[in-house]
Amino acid sequence: MPASEAQKRATAKYIKENLQEIRFRVKFEQADQIKKRAQEKGLSVRAYLLDLIQQDMQDGK
Repeated sequence: MPASEAQKRATAKYIKENLQEIRFRVKFEQADQIKKRAQEKGLSVRAYLLDLIQQDMQDGK
């Protein structure tokens, strides 16, 4: 069932107030490697990258 207009507005408001987008570019080969590794670990690319960042931040390196 498609989202109602009210639900679309609520979602857009939540995103605007709570989330920030961080974008970066990688070469095709790097993107393929990242996607493949994320899939091997059973994660989305987003979850895989966030996991790597979190681990790095906890390591304090």
